[in-house]
Amino acid sequence: MKKHRILCTMLAVLGLFSLACDREIFADCSAVASVDYLDTLSGGRREALQNLCEYAGITLDEDFGPQKALEFVKFTQKRFVNRGGNKERWEVSCPEWLEKNSEKILQYIKCLNMCDPVLPKEEEYDAICILGAAAPTMQNRIDFIAEQLKCANIRTKNIFLLTGERYVTDKIDGTAQFLGAIAEYFGVPLDKLTEAHVFRYQYEKSDLNGKYNCIVIDTPARNGSRPTTQTTVEDFLKWKNNNPGKAINKILFISSQPSVRYQEEIIKAIFFSQKQPFDCIEVVGGNGWQKQNLQRLVGGVGEFIWAAMPRIFREKNVKIDEKSLELIDELYGRMPLLYNMFPLENRV
Repeated sequence: MKKHRILCTMLAVLGLFSLACDREIFADCSAVASVDYLDTLSGGRREALQNLCEYAGITLDEDFGPQKALEFVKFTQKRFVNRGGNKERWEVSCPEWLEKNSEKILQYIKCLNMCDPVLPKEEEYDAICILGAAAPTMQNRIDFIAEQLKCANIRTKNIFLLTGERYVTDKIDGTAQFLGAIAEYFGVPLDKLTEAHVFRYQYEKSDLNGKYNCIVIDTPARNGSRPTTQTTVEDFLKWKNNNPGKAINKILFISSQPSVRYQEEIIKAIFFSQKQPFDCIEVVGGNGWQKQNLQRLVGGVGEFIWAAMPRIFREKNVKIDEKSLELIDELYGRMPLLYNMFPLENRV
């Protein structure tokens, strides 16, 4: 029975409970850790998580309290994500445990709903925000929402490109010929070409161009760091607050797998931190995982676990002792957005 509860708790961490708590992600949701509720999940998913952890060398301890939950985040950051320093996702090498068991691990990740497309639930949105990324991923996201707008009866008047001052990387953002053509298109030197230029170019060459009111949120680098999901969404909210007459309330954010759940956690945390309503926010995306390597897929699982844990602590009103606080400092000290999501008022 204890092992059963441990696996259920792990599934809660991975967000599989979101089927019941999707729209009120920061509301009181005591069913998150309920064995009765989690028993409704498929046995195949529990087995997938257990096997993934075993292959990664992560032990699921019998005593899975708050401290163990944070240690689990630490272990998955090391074994699943492994992004030390200022590495970009594409700079992370594939660990040996993934290479040895690639086919089985891919099936486990699919079972955890990190690969299949996440589709829009509504028919009309005040705005659609496409999140920036490396050029091939941005193209995937443009193509995904273009298809939804064309074939799935999705409607909007406004499309935002959330991007910024990240200088392009040869081969990651495209060939030298491709990037050179974009630089020439905008009349900028190649070494000054940014993600924002590429995103605008891709949009203007797509079927979306001219059909919608397109607004580019071009976030500058800050303190030597490139724009992130957090800074571009924060700048979008600044635009929204400065244009109250536009009535941008129901918002669809476009990500892609395996990043949908991670970016949903970050976006809703931003809205929560700024006391913005988010009951009409959705984060969706296509199955871009076919073009991703296995390291990126399992990294997406780890990123989601890291981003989700503060919310889970707050929802469950967890008491935080000194050892847990030390781990929170270690894991989230450089990310105030998520650090402040923990119920730090519950220190004991």
